[in-house]
Amino acid sequence: MSHDYNTLCEAAAALARSGGRMAAEALGLTPASLKADRSWVTEMDHAVQDHILRAIAERFKGHGAVGEEDQPDVPGLAPVTEAEYVWIIDPIDGTRNYVRSFPVFSTTIAVLHRGEPVAAATFDPLTDRLYSAIRGGGAFLDGKRLSVADGVEDVDRLIGVPSERRVTPPEAVQRWSESAILRCTGSTALHIAMVAAGCLDAAYGLDTKIWDIAAGALLVTEAGGVVTDVTGRPIFPFDATTNARDPVPFLAAGTKLHAELLQAFV
Repeated sequence: MSHDYNTLCEAAAALARSGGRMAAEALGLTPASLKADRSWVTEMDHAVQDHILRAIAERFKGHGAVGEEDQPDVPGLAPVTEAEYVWIIDPIDGTRNYVRSFPVFSTTIAVLHRGEPVAAATFDPLTDRLYSAIRGGGAFLDGKRLSVADGVEDVDRLIGVPSERRVTPPEAVQRWSESAILRCTGSTALHIAMVAAGCLDAAYGLDTKIWDIAAGALLVTEAGGVVTDVTGRPIFPFDATTNARDPVPFLAAGTKLHAELLQAFV
């Protein structure tokens, strides 16, 4: 079954917006617990994800879905192994922020068609900013077309980096910090969206998962940038049937800067 990518993008955007607003309304009010990997999960993570999954199942019969949180079977959703279209969902990206009422988090959704992102939306509910992208149709912030920044001088470069527990950051980050300013908001999905918007010049992560980056990857590529793993290899097409919970290291930037930053990993 084929679908118009514009229709998928409109649906992803509406669900990211409604899910993000649900989360924002419960900020500071929802119980939280630690998962086995010592990351946080809240009741609202599950509620938002369930809201999105049920809406997909109702409107897009036979589609599959992968969410960050464990999910019950939802009638109408196909097994990922059988689905031509797979929705990738992070109901609250930045849950540690969310638990502490630190006001930065997002809801992010991508649609993969045979492993390739074709529609994407990342919603920042606390600034009411909606980033969206359609394969072959461009990337947008609240309807305004986006373009990556790819000519900023070293001293003014802003690179989005993940939170780190380790005392010594990775060597690549140490090299970048000699000539660029590093930023961390606590939401990888927002970092990549900001690369598409030109607010950040680049973003990277080593321990990220597909739900952190799938929407952002389409945003950046449609805004004229590049997203690969940290060795320069493509991330997509992505096999969500076997690799959905594996780490997906990434580097996102404009074409020239991406090639330059990649050298730090060599």
